[in-house]
Amino acid sequence: MKQQRVKIIEAKPLTEFHVALKFNDGHEKEIDLLPFLNGQVFEPLKNDPALFRQISLEGGTLCWPTGADIDPYVLYYGSAEEAEKYIMKTSATLT
Repeated sequence: MKQQRVKIIEAKPLTEFHVALKFNDGHEKEIDLLPFLNGQVFEPLKNDPALFRQISLEGGTLCWPTGADIDPYVLYYGSAEEAEKYIMKTSATLT
Protein backbone atom coordinates (compact mmCIF):
# COMPACT_ATOMS: atom_id res chain seq x y z
CA MET A 1 0.00 0.00 0.00
CA LYS A 2 1.37 3.42 -0.97
CA GLN A 3 1.84 6.14 1.61
CA GLN A 4 -0.23 9.31 1.33
CA ARG A 5 1.57 12.66 1.09
CA VAL A 6 1.27 14.76 4.24
CA LYS A 7 -0.93 17.81 3.70
CA ILE A 8 -2.50 20.31 6.05
CA ILE A 9 -6.22 20.60 5.40
CA GLU A 10 -7.13 23.06 8.17
CA ALA A 11 -5.14 25.70 10.03
CA LYS A 12 -6.49 27.99 12.71
CA PRO A 13 -4.43 30.64 14.52
CA LEU A 14 -4.83 30.47 18.29
CA THR A 15 -2.86 32.64 20.73
CA GLU A 16 0.55 34.19 20.10
CA PHE A 17 2.31 31.89 17.59
CA HIS A 18 0.22 28.81 18.33
CA VAL A 19 -1.93 27.23 15.63
CA ALA A 20 -4.30 24.28 15.45
CA LEU A 21 -3.57 22.04 12.48
CA LYS A 22 -5.48 19.20 10.90
CA PHE A 23 -3.75 16.90 8.45
CA ASN A 24 -5.19 14.86 5.59
CA ASP A 25 -4.81 11.60 7.56
CA GLY A 26 -7.01 12.96 10.38
CA HIS A 27 -4.09 13.77 12.71
CA GLU A 28 -4.67 17.00 14.64
CA LYS A 29 -2.26 18.99 16.76
CA GLU A 30 -1.71 22.36 18.33
CA ILE A 31 1.77 23.68 17.78
CA ASP A 32 3.82 26.72 18.69
CA LEU A 33 5.31 27.95 15.40
CA LEU A 34 7.77 30.38 16.97
CA PRO A 35 10.66 27.85 16.88
CA PHE A 36 10.03 27.40 13.13
CA LEU A 37 10.05 31.12 12.31
CA ASN A 38 13.75 31.48 11.57
CA GLY A 39 15.29 33.63 8.88
CA GLN A 40 14.57 36.91 7.20
CA VAL A 41 11.41 35.70 5.43
CA PHE A 42 9.74 35.12 8.82
CA GLU A 43 10.75 38.42 10.49
CA PRO A 44 7.60 40.29 9.35
CA LEU A 45 5.45 37.53 10.87
CA LYS A 46 7.30 37.62 14.18
CA ASN A 47 6.98 41.40 14.35
CA ASP A 48 3.32 41.72 13.32
CA PRO A 49 0.80 39.42 15.07
CA ALA A 50 -1.98 40.50 12.68
CA LEU A 51 0.15 39.44 9.70
CA PHE A 52 1.03 36.13 11.37
CA ARG A 53 -2.68 35.39 11.79
CA GLN A 54 -3.19 35.67 8.00
CA ILE A 55 -2.38 31.98 7.60
CA SER A 56 -3.56 30.29 4.43
CA LEU A 57 -3.09 26.91 2.79
CA GLU A 58 -1.66 26.31 -0.66
CA GLY A 59 -1.43 22.71 -1.80
CA GLY A 60 -1.50 21.50 1.79
CA THR A 61 1.32 23.82 2.90
CA LEU A 62 1.00 26.54 5.55
CA CYS A 63 1.58 29.95 3.88
CA TRP A 64 1.42 33.68 4.52
CA PRO A 65 0.87 36.64 2.15
CA THR A 66 4.56 37.58 2.56
CA GLY A 67 5.63 34.45 0.64
CA ALA A 68 6.74 32.62 3.79
CA ASP A 69 5.71 28.99 4.16
CA ILE A 70 6.42 25.94 6.31
CA ASP A 71 6.60 22.42 4.92
CA PRO A 72 3.75 20.22 6.21
CA TYR A 73 6.14 17.31 6.87
CA VAL A 74 8.16 19.50 9.25
CA LEU A 75 5.03 20.43 11.18
CA TYR A 76 3.68 16.88 11.19
CA TYR A 77 6.92 15.33 12.47
CA GLY A 78 8.02 18.28 14.64
CA SER A 79 11.40 19.01 13.07
CA ALA A 80 13.16 19.20 9.73
CA GLU A 81 15.42 16.32 10.76
CA GLU A 82 12.54 13.96 11.56
CA ALA A 83 10.68 14.99 8.40
CA GLU A 84 13.78 14.28 6.30
CA LYS A 85 14.19 10.82 7.86
CA TYR A 86 10.59 9.98 7.02
CA ILE A 87 10.80 11.33 3.48
CA MET A 88 14.02 9.43 2.75
CA LYS A 89 12.57 6.21 4.17
CA THR A 90 9.30 6.38 2.24
CA SER A 91 10.12 8.38 -0.91
CA ALA A 92 9.67 5.36 -3.15
CA THR A 93 6.16 4.70 -1.85
CA LEU A 94 4.67 8.21 -1.77
CA THR A 95 1.84 8.90 -4.18
